[in-house]
Amino acid sequence: MQIDMRRINPSLNMNRFYSVGLTKDLFGQHGVHRQWGRFGTWGRHCHDWYRTQTEAEAALSDLVKQKLARGYLIKLTASESHGRRRGENHASRRMAAKRAATAAS
Repeated sequence: MQIDMRRINPSLNMNRFYSVGLTKDLFGQHGVHRQWGRFGTWGRHCHDWYRTQTEAEAALSDLVKQKLARGYLIKLTASESHGRRRGENHASRRMAAKRAATAAS
């Protein structure tokens, strides 16, 4: 599972991305891979490892909640955005992102 988020605010010259996903290594350890930065760059990344998949899922959920609280929005995939109704506003997208984060936890 991977969740891509973005935070764009032209008045602050802010154009950021944040990607977080679950991963597993060859030795069976579960982890969370994070990548963040400014659009147009590779950004930075790190892996955080956990003993169980449940711990990794809880950490991923906490990270998503923190980013949503800071104003990031979940980027919809092409199939999800295709089904979106015409004229749907920013506030309703933010509420959908919060529901998705709650469902992930």
